[in-house]
Amino acid sequence: MSNVTIGDASLEDLDALHAIEVRSFAHPWSRRMLAKEFEHPWSRQRAARDEAGVILGYLICWLVADECNVLDVAVDPDARRKGVGRALLEDCAEIARAAGSETITLEVRRSNEGARSLYRDLGFRMVGERPRYYDSDHEDAVLLEWQL
Repeated sequence: MSNVTIGDASLEDLDALHAIEVRSFAHPWSRRMLAKEFEHPWSRQRAARDEAGVILGYLICWLVADECNVLDVAVDPDARRKGVGRALLEDCAEIARAAGSETITLEVRRSNEGARSLYRDLGFRMVGERPRYYDSDHEDAVLLEWQL
């Protein structure tokens, strides 16, 4: 999607971020959980916006030591399959490299084939599993790593 810009999200964006979170996940983060991320100095919150400034998706990651861990990435269902998720992850990689990170890690539901396909295309590889990782339904998570 060529008309997408990625930049820092702010607390003023919280309602839009939470709306996307709720539309994206069966068991979404609470508004309070999202807001808490703005308090951590190691947390980065990035938003993808269209030309009108409407938030289409966001990514939250932690930069700790030489690693970047993606905690949450969501794209509004109406904006999916248009490169927004890819743009957010590529932006994350740039931020991680600039911070001295050597890897990006994340967990993804085993059943989320769409996301797993995107991650594979970007260069993530499976490095482990987390059995019964998700509290809501006890689905396994697949642990992925991208060497930068």
